[in-house]
Amino acid sequence: MTKKEIEQMVEDGKYRKANDEIVKIMDYKQRVSYAVFAAEQVICIFEEKFTEDKRPKKAIDAAKACILNPSKEN
Repeated sequence: MTKKEIEQMVEDGKYRKANDEIVKIMDYKQRVSYAVFAAEQVICIFEEKFTEDKRPKKAIDAAKACILNPSKEN
């Protein structure tokens, strides 16, 4: 998949397909970073509704730890 092909998908409004293709070429660290970025964009929506549930924030923190040290423990 070329950059031009992915750009065309975005122009055509095929965001899901473009996203799928982008993720295919990412390595582990890039995929986890991308997931963390996406989760951080919407975590406030969850936290407004479920103020006591800290699991998503803990999952984001754990993913960040995996970026720095991709071990089985993290």
